[in-house]
Amino acid sequence: MLRMSNQIPSWIDPLVVGLVTLVVFVGVLKTPFSMVDDYLMLVNNPMLDPPTWAGFKYQLTTPQYHLYSPVTYGLLYVLGTIAGPGTSMSPVPFKLASWFLHAMTAVAAWGVIRQFCSNRLASIVGALVVGIHPLQVESVAWTTGLKDVLCGLLSFISIGLTLHWIRTGKRRFWQMSILGCGLAVLSKPSATVLPLILVFIDVVLRQSSPKDRFRRWWPWLAIGLFSAIITLQVQTAEGVKPAPLWSRPFIAGDSYAFYLQKLVCPIGLAVDYTRTPDQVVKTGEVYWKWIIPTLVFGGLFLTGNRRIWIACVLFIAPILPVSGLVSFDMQFYTTVTDHYVYTSLLGVGLLVSMLLERHRFLIVMGIVILGIGSWMTVSRLTVWQDMRKLAWDTIAKYPRSRLVWESIPAMELVNGRFREAELLCYRALQLRPSELVYDTLADALYRQGRFEQAAIAARKALSMPNNIGVNRVKQILALAAKVNDDELARLAVLKWLDLEPDHPGARSLLKDINASIVRKKLSTRPSHND
Repeated sequence: MLRMSNQIPSWIDPLVVGLVTLVVFVGVLKTPFSMVDDYLMLVNNPMLDPPTWAGFKYQLTTPQYHLYSPVTYGLLYVLGTIAGPGTSMSPVPFKLASWFLHAMTAVAAWGVIRQFCSNRLASIVGALVVGIHPLQVESVAWTTGLKDVLCGLLSFISIGLTLHWIRTGKRRFWQMSILGCGLAVLSKPSATVLPLILVFIDVVLRQSSPKDRFRRWWPWLAIGLFSAIITLQVQTAEGVKPAPLWSRPFIAGDSYAFYLQKLVCPIGLAVDYTRTPDQVVKTGEVYWKWIIPTLVFGGLFLTGNRRIWIACVLFIAPILPVSGLVSFDMQFYTTVTDHYVYTSLLGVGLLVSMLLERHRFLIVMGIVILGIGSWMTVSRLTVWQDMRKLAWDTIAKYPRSRLVWESIPAMELVNGRFREAELLCYRALQLRPSELVYDTLADALYRQGRFEQAAIAARKALSMPNNIGVNRVKQILALAAKVNDDELARLAVLKWLDLEPDHPGARSLLKDINASIVRKKLSTRPSHND
């Protein structure tokens, strides 16, 4: 039997968890900005060039990109002020933050697991499952994936404080758990389920009257209700074809089966698995794959072990909002993706630690498996250190990845390969027309001096629902002036006003453009004297 000596100070345990996680993930410091969201939200964000107090206030008060995550956006903004403005922005401050916060998340996971597991070594192994599993790479290496890391950290802290409160009865732990819960929800909307997790833990671990329970629960439930209302208003899932209601439980079952498979065998990881609702229903796999998670979780619940119940809920609940039961933006590309299981791995770590506590002879095997997992994580990080390599790695595994085909042309454009970017745009448009690809095509054509063709592509981009920013809108306005295209200018200004409704210059410019369009129409009318 393996057991850590009581002569070793207890503070060594979280230190080991944190240091091992930092060592395994040190490669994240070499990863660049990704083409998915990072340039849109950070490098090309006009509010960071230069940063202002008004810009910071905007991050805290305004939903962006169909999410209301003021804690995450506020932190990214602060890091952006350190990283430098515009194209000179360095990814290093963001990477340092993700690296350190992920290590703290692993430590917070240990803090939760240790309250359920008496074996110190088993608790360390369980926490390291959370810290160094290859599925965690995407959340840590993707710069704007900081929302997953921050949400996971705050969620684990809130859960740990709740457990302390239940064990000690000290009210301050309950109060701090409410604060942690609120901050987690404001870091990422999917944390809306966290209050339900806390309520479940309270129900399972202690008995009390309904009145006492309501007195304890109402702050958590109020936070969850607030988050749910905001999320339903903000996250509209534009461009996503809603799956039929009858198919959604099957799609959710397919998602859980997929994640269970990747947890056990994290091979073939990619940034886009192309598992849209239509695709998984078309393959027919959804009609039987739900059986796998049903048997797994049903068997675990039938054990009657309350700690196992909590571990199952810790895994199931965080995925629930993005399992496919409701429509969300990412379903345009895929229902399942690695960063959706970031928080759920706490349940896996807890199950592993309980297994090792009961069968201590398995601890050596667990350590060996952790070593293999660490090697896989380091290997995956090397792929993330080169965005072109990451993109083509995904294409090799999933050739019809819309997400990557939208990103590859932009990568070539950033690297100055304009003709290559143009050709890749045509290939991407054959797969599926997209405003992002049309906008990239317009930029690539413009940089080659083919202004008329660039204007046509820009007009198509602006005619579709899009996330084009103010700086890009102004570039399109310059293109419209160069080719004397009033319709393109009008579309660009309308987008500008959509982004900045009260901008006086944009409103004045729209009036001038409309007047110019009217004059041109009048000048082309046949004269009554003819």
